[in-house]
Amino acid sequence: MWQGQRRPWQRRCRRGAALAAMIVSLGTSSSPVDAGCQARLDAWCSCTAHCSSYPGCGEMAAAIGPEPGSSSAVWRCYPAAELDKHHAWIPHAKPASICTRTSTLEAIVANCSTPVLPPACPTPAPPTPAPLPPGLTSATRVFAGGTHGCEKYRTPSLVLAPSGELLAFTQCRQAGTGDRTPMELHMSRSSDHGRSWSSETTLPFSADPTRSSLHRAQTVYDASTGAIFLFDDPNHVNSSSSSSSSSSSSAAAAQNCSVHIWRSDDLGGSWRSVTNTTAPAAMGSGLTNGVQLPGGKLVVPHRNGCNEVSASGAHALWSDDHGLTWVAGEPTAETAAGASVNECALALLANGSLLLMARSQDGGVTRNRVSALSADEGATWSVPRVEGALAGFATCEGSLLAHKGDLFYSQPQDRDGARANLTIRVSRDSGDSWPSDAAHALVVHAGPSAYSALGETALGELAVLWEADDKDLMFATTKYFDRADASVRAK
Repeated sequence: MWQGQRRPWQRRCRRGAALAAMIVSLGTSSSPVDAGCQARLDAWCSCTAHCSSYPGCGEMAAAIGPEPGSSSAVWRCYPAAELDKHHAWIPHAKPASICTRTSTLEAIVANCSTPVLPPACPTPAPPTPAPLPPGLTSATRVFAGGTHGCEKYRTPSLVLAPSGELLAFTQCRQAGTGDRTPMELHMSRSSDHGRSWSSETTLPFSADPTRSSLHRAQTVYDASTGAIFLFDDPNHVNSSSSSSSSSSSSAAAAQNCSVHIWRSDDLGGSWRSVTNTTAPAAMGSGLTNGVQLPGGKLVVPHRNGCNEVSASGAHALWSDDHGLTWVAGEPTAETAAGASVNECALALLANGSLLLMARSQDGGVTRNRVSALSADEGATWSVPRVEGALAGFATCEGSLLAHKGDLFYSQPQDRDGARANLTIRVSRDSGDSWPSDAAHALVVHAGPSAYSALGETALGELAVLWEADDKDLMFATTKYFDRADASVRAK
């Protein structure tokens, strides 16, 4: 009820004598209608479609208040927060918003004693989706930093099941955003090719209510058995770290590094431990995904080192018996320029060779990319070479994928060295060259972006899961590089 001038309704109330008598009988301490009628009025006002010009006011409710430009009292919709406990409007010098729908509200009052209900609130139209960046067929935020007990999400990994279901794995940093802050491993799944994702779950072996452990997720899928293997690099938050790559570092690695391999036979529903090794030859840690060779052999790329110990070089870890046992190959050598091999990814080339692509940050150059080839399924590697076309950007992990006969690489490509401008590049000649023109490069995310994992959907789309905006993980798909599309763009 309006509490401005004293009883102006005696002269100007539009509802006439009946409403005036009602207000007199109730006084100024309550609504001039009964609770049921007031509920009908409030329901009408609270419908966003009825007061669509005031989307920021929150819940709205009906009350009698002054008519603009006069001293008359009329029914209007007000923000509920501006009404007192008696449902009367509290005058404000600058009221948040007032939705004047007097004639409709008066009609509701007139019908309160009848079964005639006010107009129903129409179902709002679904929000218009944000426009997709050029070249993408979908884009979705899968993990949002600041939710589910995670300040930041990092180190993505992606699995496509034969059913078409996608599984996304990530590191959840629980308290802080640094590399040595408490972590769990989380997973989300999509049954519609990445257009929507389930609520995330915590992998049980990484659940850490004491917030004292470090974790990392790398996966490989065995199409022969339907098993997912996950390679964790567990360690304690307060463990000391070594930065030496000498033999003493190798000795420390044998003591402190471990590769804990987990297996799921129900697409992440449950997990069992396969092996936990601290053997010097197998020590290390990996990122993103491994590959399965035509004969069934599973191969994953590992850097020489882990959360605990830093060591130069990389190697392959493989299984010839569907994950029962795992063997580590020979490590890569340093390049002639002294560039190291660090976080790495691998792909199977059309000729049966394995290509390893790695981050490199030694030899006085901190933004190099190096590659190496293996003609023996990862047992040994050629001397790494610097990939000049992919160098000069951020010092950061990158992801490699063979898809539809071509080779793809994703990395943040900012010439100032910032982790931003996530870009997918394509090589049509098995990695011999990486052109940078518009037909061979697609900017997926122009903002802050870092580690990524390439994959594909059951629709045949190229997919990428990546660290976005310094705390989230996003997923996108594209057909930009499909040869039919490329030929059209070239014309």
